[in-house]
This record gives sequence, C-alpha cells and structure tokens, in this order.
Amino acid sequence: MKGRVYKRGKNWYYRFDTEPDPLTGKRRQVNGSGYKTEREAWKACRDAMADHEKGRLVSSSRHKVGEALDEWLSRIEHSIKPSMVQNWRNYAAYYVIPYIGSRDVREIDGAVCDALCAKLLAEGRVKAKPKKPSSAQAVHVHRLARDGREMPCRPYSYDAMRCHRKHAENDPLIGQPIKPRKLGRRAAEDAAEAAQRKLSPGLEPKTVVNTHRMLHRAWEDFTVWGWAKRNVVSDAHPPRVPRKGRKVWTVAQLQRFLQYARSDRFFALWVLEATSGMRRCELAARAWTCSTWTPERCQSRSRGLSWTAGWSNQTARPRMLSTSWPSTHSRWPC
Repeated sequence: MKGRVYKRGKNWYYRFDTEPDPLTGKRRQVNGSGYKTEREAWKACRDAMADHEKGRLVSSSRHKVGEALDEWLSRIEHSIKPSMVQNWRNYAAYYVIPYIGSRDVREIDGAVCDALCAKLLAEGRVKAKPKKPSSAQAVHVHRLARDGREMPCRPYSYDAMRCHRKHAENDPLIGQPIKPRKLGRRAAEDAAEAAQRKLSPGLEPKTVVNTHRMLHRAWEDFTVWGWAKRNVVSDAHPPRVPRKGRKVWTVAQLQRFLQYARSDRFFALWVLEATSGMRRCELAARAWTCSTWTPERCQSRSRGLSWTAGWSNQTARPRMLSTSWPSTHSRWPC
C-alpha cells in the first residue's frame, strides 16, 4: 500500500488506495486535506495507512450526529424488531438530535455523553401531546358471538362508557347514546390526584440508560463503518437505575379477586394466570387449538416459548405449565 501527497493552492493533501469495493469491484481511495506543510501531510498519510491496516480507519467524509443516526437506523431496521426501531427513532429525535445532532461524529467523546446524560436527567422531559377526545359517541348495539350467542353491549372499554346488558334485536335502546358512568369515590380521588401531580422536568434514569444503550450500539457500527475511530460512548457513565419493588397481591387478595371473578367469562383465564405465571402477551396470544388441559398439567404451544420449573427462555420447544397442587388443596384457592 503506497500513498502520495500533493499540493493544491496553499494546502497539502494525501491519498492512498485501499481494497476495492467487495460488491462492485470499483477502486476505493482515502483522502485527507487541510495540511499546512508537506511533512504534516506525509505524517497524516502514514497514520491513516496504519489505522487502515489495524481496521481503525476513519472515513474522510464528515457525518453529523443527526444525519448519521438517521442513516444508521435505516440500515439496521431490518435486523431488529419494529418496536425497537420506533423506540430508538423517538430517543434520537427527542433526546439526542436536539442537543448534539448538529455536531460532527468525530467531536463526540465520553465527556459529551456525560454532559448529555446530565442534561436529560435535569431537563430532558418532552411533554406528550394530549390525546384528543374521540368524536364518535358510544351507543347501544346488539352484539352476537360467532356461535350466535348474545354478548354484552359494551362491557370493556377505556373510557367511562359501559353497558353490560345483552340487547335483543328489537330493544328500543339500540342506537341510543350510552350514559357515562359515575366514578366512585376512590377513582375520583385518584383522577384528581393524577391531574394535580406535576412531573419533574428531567427524564427517569431508565430512559437515560436506554438512550445511552442506543448510542453505544450506534457508535459500535460507526466504528465498523469508518465514521468514528472507536466507540467513545463506552467512556461515558450512565446513571444508576434504582430498583423498585414489585407490588403483588397477598393470598387473601387473590382469593377475593377469584371469588369475585367466578361469574366472569374469563374466569378460566384469570385462574390460569394466577397459577401458572404466564405473561400477559402469552395469555392474549395463546393458541388454544394447540393446547391440552388436564387437572394436573397444561401444555401449550405459544409462539415457541417454553417454561419449566418457573424459568422461561426462548426455545423452540412447547411451553409446559405445571399446575399441580399439593395434596392438602382439594380445590382452587378461591
């Protein structure tokens, strides 16, 4: 590998050839410019060739952080989950680009990343736009299941409109608006407290850590692509995420819930969740046609997940749910 230097105007430049493009076979060159003397140009050329041989060559083209993150997400979106792509786009748009998006990728170092984390912790929260209330008005309807059974009008919803009645076809209420239900005392107090609660201007430490992880992954690829000399994000110090205890029901609360839900059409689902430890996504996506149920064992083929002795991992084997009860339990806990 040989390089050369030349003068153009008042500055000196260098250039050397690298391996041809692996896809097209075209010639590829690395250029450097802006040196005052020939000696400086030769020194920069030798350093660039040494970095190229070690696999740490930095491309001569400049990349702004905002443009680099956009191109990086476009190039890797086929290799990660769509939800993760959308989350990383949001992190970049809300928490990175507004602060360092106009800076060059080569200017970023561990101190800049630390300053960014401190800025996000202090005043990085972006207020979400309030959701507009739906213009459609909830009305009474006649609902039928696939097997022809009549179903409640509007039993489950995320607003105050509820109707648990099963309307007949000739019911005069069909088409009439549903009156909103009145909130109970505790629900009204919770809503008032949530309205008065003021959020801190800074982000939660977990969100800042997620942003740091995204930047760490991005700079890893920038280093491979020659946009950065090394992953400088690894020099930063992300905040510590405090552990929060998980609130769980007591045995008495679980018994009370199951006793209250015995008449619900999803009672079997609540019992399965309480006794098996299945996640909500698995309960909602269970393929019941591929599952078998006995009083002692439940076997389900749910999206290639498996469960054994209380531990869950991603495998291709069916998910096994042990629902055995001690001999002292002759019935369900309700």
